[in-house]
Amino acid sequence: MYTIDRVKDHLFIGNASTSCNRDLLKSHHISHILLVGQELYEHHKLDFVYKKINVKDLYEENISQYFQECIDYIENARKAKSKVFVHCAMGISRSTTIVLAYLMKTYKMTFKKALAFLVRKHPETNPNIGFVKQLKEFEETLKREDIISTIDCRCTIY
Repeated sequence: MYTIDRVKDHLFIGNASTSCNRDLLKSHHISHILLVGQELYEHHKLDFVYKKINVKDLYEENISQYFQECIDYIENARKAKSKVFVHCAMGISRSTTIVLAYLMKTYKMTFKKALAFLVRKHPETNPNIGFVKQLKEFEETLKREDIISTIDCRCTIY
């Protein structure tokens, strides 16, 4: 089954099956693909710019070491007016973890806000517990660096 969901105008997320479907990816004007997993392949090397992150979907795996590298890849593509498709095998844990880290840093979201936002866009979102722990640690780092506010504004505009 093909899964492709638009997170932002330049950012899409899905699963490995979708990465095989060149026409579907091209129909969304995707030019860059970020593979997050060891078992994944670059199916259309002549059609897309690929970046592969070799990480397992295990709670003890250190995925946070790749956060900045992936954020930079997505941001560089965005700045070039390109669109990125991020995927892992199922589009549930590894890819969502990377997209959550991207949302947190780039859009200054807390983990909780980024998760709620991504779940609305991509209901399959379910990072493993070890990845959630790393995302919460990343949130603390972003707060210390004043990238994310320590005040959670819940203002309502009437």
